[in-house]
Amino acid sequence: MPPFTLALAPMAGLSHAALRILVDNYGGCDHYFSEMIGAEAYTAGGMYERFYVMSEPDPRKLSLQFVAGSPEAMVTAVKKASRLPVAGIDLNMGCSAPRIVRYGGGVRWMSDPAMSSACVRKVREIVPDMRLSVKVRAGETMDLVRFLDFIRRIEDAGADLVTVHPRTRRDTLSRPCDWSLITAAARTLSIPVYGNGDIDSPARCAAMRASCGVSGVMIGREAVRSPWIFAAIKAAERAPGSKLDIDLAECIKRFFALLEAYQPEDFHRSRARRFCSYITSHLSFGHRVNAAVTKAGGLAEMLDILLGYLERHPDERHPSPHI
Repeated sequence: MPPFTLALAPMAGLSHAALRILVDNYGGCDHYFSEMIGAEAYTAGGMYERFYVMSEPDPRKLSLQFVAGSPEAMVTAVKKASRLPVAGIDLNMGCSAPRIVRYGGGVRWMSDPAMSSACVRKVREIVPDMRLSVKVRAGETMDLVRFLDFIRRIEDAGADLVTVHPRTRRDTLSRPCDWSLITAAARTLSIPVYGNGDIDSPARCAAMRASCGVSGVMIGREAVRSPWIFAAIKAAERAPGSKLDIDLAECIKRFFALLEAYQPEDFHRSRARRFCSYITSHLSFGHRVNAAVTKAGGLAEMLDILLGYLERHPDERHPSPHI
């Protein structure tokens, strides 16, 4: 059986170096993606751009994901990034965030297959020896013929890997993914396909692997909520029914320390808040705790709120690891 890849998804404001190192501390995954990097801002050399392209925890496993509003912007950014010590470049052609779509990025690329494939071909020429991947969505609508035509063009243009998130542009996260689209992609392409969407446990990971025939799974939100999810998947494969001993207080303290070490101070509060909006879902009164954290003035106050709650509710300090 060929190796199966576990990957951390590219998520704006979330899959930065601090979270990647935290995931790695729990045993890590096989393929890390950076948070979404704006091609135009990166090319312009903004004061924070170096934090977006940090290579921790392991540059041999890291792909930098770029989002752009035009092929020219994408190509220019990749030329600059090609000098960095990372394993790959990922092109975002699937983000459905309204602000990204409005400026021509993300899933908007799927409306122009010729332009998209031409861009992939140009990027391939720039990075002939790096892993080149493309993340896609179902598209504007759930049109299988158009979708398969698009990803075939991406493969023919030189992509090494395609990640499929099977929701349309207008689908919200509350709508279950249609994994049949992932299955169709895996059966159609000769290059590896990662499946992404609704993986929140080892059982769901195993289900996608078995039913879709993918080469790997990409996990996003659950990896923020449970940075040990990859360790749980590996443990479940080795010994079904085994347990991980997770200390939520130690996880939170570790994340805050990593945030201070690897992110600029101007990002601390916003990125801590985003992380906490996920991690507090393990708590019985997580919504109240998260509301208090959101109002806090800085990292020290946020940490006091979180650890104070766990001191008062010690039975919630060790959440179920989903095995």
